[in-house]
Amino acid sequence: MKLHSASTDHLAGYLFGLQTVSMRSSEEIQAEISQKLGFFPPFFAPALQNPLVLENLWQQTLCAYINNPLSALFKEKLSAYLSRYCAVPYCMIWHSCSLPVLGMKPQQVLELLELPTPTLNDIDTHLNRLAELVDGLTVFKANSDIEESLLYCSAYVFLERDQSEYVLSEMRRLLGDENYQYLVMFISYMKMCHGWIKAHPEIAIEADKRVAENLGAMLAQSPDLANFFDNYRERVSLELQRRHVEQMAELIERKRFETEQQKLVTLVENSSDFIAIATLEGQALFVNEAGQKLVGLDGINSVTRTKVSEYFMPEDRDYFQQNILPTVFQDGRWEGDFRFRHFKSFGAIAVHCNFFTIKNKQMQPIAIATVSRDITERFLRLEKERSQLLEREQAARIQAETANRLKDEFLATLSHELRSPLNAMLGWVQMLRRGTLDAASSQRALETIERNARVQNQLIEDLLDVSRIITGKLRLEVRPVSLVSVISAVIETVRPAAEAKAIELVSVIDPDAGLVAGDSNRLQQVVWNLVFNAIKFTEEGGRVLLQLERINSHVEIIVSDTGQGIPAEVLPHVFERFCQADSSSSRAHT
Repeated sequence: MKLHSASTDHLAGYLFGLQTVSMRSSEEIQAEISQKLGFFPPFFAPALQNPLVLENLWQQTLCAYINNPLSALFKEKLSAYLSRYCAVPYCMIWHSCSLPVLGMKPQQVLELLELPTPTLNDIDTHLNRLAELVDGLTVFKANSDIEESLLYCSAYVFLERDQSEYVLSEMRRLLGDENYQYLVMFISYMKMCHGWIKAHPEIAIEADKRVAENLGAMLAQSPDLANFFDNYRERVSLELQRRHVEQMAELIERKRFETEQQKLVTLVENSSDFIAIATLEGQALFVNEAGQKLVGLDGINSVTRTKVSEYFMPEDRDYFQQNILPTVFQDGRWEGDFRFRHFKSFGAIAVHCNFFTIKNKQMQPIAIATVSRDITERFLRLEKERSQLLEREQAARIQAETANRLKDEFLATLSHELRSPLNAMLGWVQMLRRGTLDAASSQRALETIERNARVQNQLIEDLLDVSRIITGKLRLEVRPVSLVSVISAVIETVRPAAEAKAIELVSVIDPDAGLVAGDSNRLQQVVWNLVFNAIKFTEEGGRVLLQLERINSHVEIIVSDTGQGIPAEVLPHVFERFCQADSSSSRAHT
């Protein structure tokens, strides 16, 4: 048998309309009932004259009550609790008398019968408890929170309170189809029993064997229970009247709220923001069209089947329940950046939320609402800016580290450049002082000392020039300069160094080069550095070529050699401070 989320009235009608496979006599059915129960309850007596009705009544009892896999104690407790809402006391007393047999004391029976009527305000708490029921309806502790929640939710559905269809759908989702069908079949059976009893007021509870065996002892042990039974009809009448008043109040409040809600819908439906309203218990009531589109919902029907917590990412829900929601209830509002969950893609949506309570005229909160704005583009822009900032910071750090490394390499090279000429001079001076050199060697020693002294002097001048450039104090004395004279002076200066390495120093001078505007000393310094570097990094026996050539309106100075050259990737950086192609290159000074 497959049961759907229909109302319990329809389920009861369905059960009552069951047809039997074969016809038996009333005596045969009565005998089976007596054998199964140990006696023939007067509940079935009105059907003895109609075997078909008796058969159907008995088969429903077997299927929905006796053979239902719900625990025996839970079935009797639920039967007694639901029967207190029946105007005829037969069912309530009959099932109450079954409870002591299962271990309940009369006072506990009274406490069960006096449980308050479930309200919509409580139902979410009980549904959340049912979510913990992982072992099925047949396995849970008696008198536990789970049992209490099952009783409350079942009674809520039985009484068909406001939003009972929602409660039914949630129970089906939480319990699973099989457990859900067992429970709803039992609730429907109880509704049928109450209708049968009210339709046959002649049924006498005193004639029931179970009642005769247990009721007296129960009432003797609990006078309060006796008083409860004595005033039962008046109590039920007053309770029915109260329920009618509550239902009317709920209807009026709902209609009023729906009117106010419609006004709000009219104002917000064209808004591009996410605008939503929910009950204080967290049941969604309304999300505007823009909000539905933002989170992937299709129409208001899909909205009313959702809880507020479902709109957030799973890992954010605890924070919402433990921080945001208490702040909303305590302070009336909460504002900040948060994340929604897309119902179809399950992805996160960055939003700026403003949660607040909606209050009635008595300033009592009656709902919660939110106006939230999609900040995905802003979030992505900030993420991009943070990423770019991080990249720039990393690039700057790499650049700074590179600059420090180059500076360290430059200082190491500089110390080598300064020390090498000194070592050469010191060596020759020591040999001169010992007086062991002949005239030719002495002359060579003096030339070497002079040449290295000039190299060191030039290095120091270069360092001073770098300092002047950095501080902006380098001065140029610009005047007409003959580059031929500049190049000739450089060649004469570096020739000894070239000859020391047997390097062929060749100059090709264009006699028509003419004059240029410049600082003669600085131009000579530049050319000297280029030629001297060429000699220094050219193997012995190599060749260095210095060219001066006039091309149209300008003059070119070209220095080339047969040395190792400069890698292509280093060329763009040769004029940067501290930059060198290879800091490990050897530098000979002789």
